[in-house]
Amino acid sequence: GAPVAFSGAAEALATVRLYDVASNTLLATQLAGDDGKWTISLASLPEGSLRLATTQTDAANNLSAMSPELALVVDKTSPLAPAGLKLLAASANVATPAFSGDAGAAGDVVKLYAGGVEVGSSVVAADGKWEVAPSNALAQGAHEITVRFMDTAGNVSEASTALATTIVAAAGAALFAG
Repeated sequence: GAPVAFSGAAEALATVRLYDVASNTLLATQLAGDDGKWTISLASLPEGSLRLATTQTDAANNLSAMSPELALVVDKTSPLAPAGLKLLAASANVATPAFSGDAGAAGDVVKLYAGGVEVGSSVVAADGKWEVAPSNALAQGAHEITVRFMDTAGNVSEASTALATTIVAAAGAALFAG
């Protein structure tokens, strides 16, 4: 994951220590500046629930009480790849065909791709079902349609199995041929 930074204010030139309170583990130490401001950057945090707090030790070696805890949850796990990508029957003859599926996690974003380019998005319903269509008409021709889930933490799944589709022009109207 990306580096994570925590910052705050302490006594000028105090030594600030950041702890995982649940495991009583010292994560990092940083010297506050002349103005008392400090920033601690961590390369990453472990997945799961964390309770973080700080202490400061001043120049006279006086140790402060533990700060109030900051509780957070770190989620690095991507959703499972969508399965069962289907064309909605009512979308058979349009240039913006709608696709559906189920087994998503409520609130996850469904991202629709044509040839690896994102062309639309939607949100998974409370029952795990979803529908998604391109925001704009797909160009005439063959398209490899896939979807991915993105969870509320921003983790993105692998792509679904591709569904080969073709948008054709017939009698002045755009038609879909699956």
